Amino acid sequence: MNNELALQLHDRFTRGEILSDAEQEQLEQWYELQDNLEAEALNIIPPSESLETLQNKVNIFLNYYFSNPEKDC
Repeated sequence: MNNELALQLHDRFTRGEILSDAEQEQLEQWYELQDNLEAEALNIIPPSESLETLQNKVNIFLNYYFSNPEKDC
């Protein structure tokens, strides 16, 4: 998809216009491309673990910490 069409879809979507399923898919692909280009430009390395995995590790730690207040972590 060319950038001009993507910008038009983005404009329509942000103004509350309903996009067709095909247009929505095109826009989501363009957003993903823009995110990747931005990450590349900023030299951002994707996380090695998913957010869900990291959240689970935090939850495990917090559960342990609050169920064992007398122990040092």
